[in-house]
Amino acid sequence: MTRNLIINGSPRLNGNTRDAATAFCREAPDAKLIDAVKLKLSGCLGCDKCRANHNRCVIDDDTAGAVEDIFEAQNIVFASPVYCWGVTSQLKQIIDKLYSKDPVLRGTNKRVGLILVGGAGTHDRQYETIASQFEQMCEYFGWSFCFRRFYSAGDPGEMKPADLEQLAALGKEFFL
Repeated sequence: MTRNLIINGSPRLNGNTRDAATAFCREAPDAKLIDAVKLKLSGCLGCDKCRANHNRCVIDDDTAGAVEDIFEAQNIVFASPVYCWGVTSQLKQIIDKLYSKDPVLRGTNKRVGLILVGGAGTHDRQYETIASQFEQMCEYFGWSFCFRRFYSAGDPGEMKPADLEQLAALGKEFFL
């Protein structure tokens, strides 16, 4: 069972969001890091066949495993670049597939955090728009939304060393 999980929604393996996710996990050796870009993903079809399939999506892709990791984890951090006022399509596909486990995910007492990295300054409204979506998701499932962190970094390698250290300290605290 994975106690601590971080899902990196970035389509870049060497991007700023991956740097942020890696820093967050640095002090938590038992944390599992999922890079969504490495997964074969597909969107939810709304077919409801998961209900007759023991709350498991019937589409043969890697999102079922990611959803199972979310189900098993106690502490979950979602990390994503900011793309057009939302998270990346890769992360959104995983989140949408949570529908398959909806009946058993509600009330599972999870702790959730959010790391967003965008090219715009952190005062830009799009960060809060995305955070609001995660707050509502947590409210729906009965999970605790514990933190949100916003960072401004454009080209790969632009995360500030002080921000990465701050993330490492937060990860150590969050992933007790």
